Amino acid sequence: MKIFLPISLDRYGSPISSLLREIALRNRDIDFHAFSRPDAAAEIEVREEMWRQPNIHRESAWSCLKEAYDLAHVASATWRNVTFIRAARLRAVGRTKVVYTANVEPHDGDPHLPWMRWLVKNCDFLVSVSAAVAASVEARWGRKTDAIVPNGADPAFFIPAVTPPEAARPAFVYLGTVTKRKRPDVVIEIARRMPEADFTFVGPPGLEGEPAHYAALARGVPNVTFTGGQTRKQVRAWLQNATAVLFPSDVEGLPLSIVEAHMTGVPVVAQPVTCMPEIITEGRNGSLIPASDVEGWVRCSRDLAANPENRHGSDWRRGIREAAVSGYSWDSICRTYGDLYRDLCPKRLDRV
Repeated sequence: MKIFLPISLDRYGSPISSLLREIALRNRDIDFHAFSRPDAAAEIEVREEMWRQPNIHRESAWSCLKEAYDLAHVASATWRNVTFIRAARLRAVGRTKVVYTANVEPHDGDPHLPWMRWLVKNCDFLVSVSAAVAASVEARWGRKTDAIVPNGADPAFFIPAVTPPEAARPAFVYLGTVTKRKRPDVVIEIARRMPEADFTFVGPPGLEGEPAHYAALARGVPNVTFTGGQTRKQVRAWLQNATAVLFPSDVEGLPLSIVEAHMTGVPVVAQPVTCMPEIITEGRNGSLIPASDVEGWVRCSRDLAANPENRHGSDWRRGIREAAVSGYSWDSICRTYGDLYRDLCPKRLDRV
């Protein structure tokens, strides 16, 4: 079976690339064809090891148009992806099946909304990463989701620190793109009110103008640091030293940031909106607080910093990790996608 993934698989800082890359690595009986445009998070040795896998093929925008694919799988809604999907179907005379994974709730103001609508309406099989996404897609466009398959993480990579870090100032991490819908302003305000702790924004900048805006917002708040895009190893190191992850996003699908934090044994504080109640249980692996209640976020953050149960290596943290491994391991998620592909394409195009 030949599957087209119209994305750069070696963008290790992209949650979408991570999903499709892990699927390809864990379904070695299927041939995957994708692009290459590595980002700063792509460690060279890891990237090249992936491209050496016999079932993963590096294509250019032109070479992929010469192939007839059994199936195409997209997980981000862009005009570029829609263009490639249309071309793949044309090349295979309409026989290429299309799987679309909806990774975020459709929301007004999203510039990709028209392309998401096209994919929802035209795909052969619709996957949503959470019940919240499935409900939102159906409410907006009337299309029922065919399967809910969450995003995941690698439990062999995202592990707690072998040697717990020495006691120091509380260290809170914001993990993700620094952009408006993820509400970095909330974390900056928490940092302003908690000079006794450090707050690190780990992730790439957002849209044009946003880096300068948030840098200005953090001016005069010396306990705030912006790292920019980081490698997977650097992300893991930040998580291993974190008191908690603060994730006040307004709209999501099912964020890898939260899964990776939980798999490392780190609690997450988020809003009680979108998919967050599906992945965060109050008191068990984090807390849910509205973004409007900044003082509530401050109290919760201080409680987490003072709570002896939140120490590295504690039973509570081990429980957070065990639950995440059980529900969000890449092995089970990628097995689900592999079975889905085989069911959709029982006959290969080159054998028809």
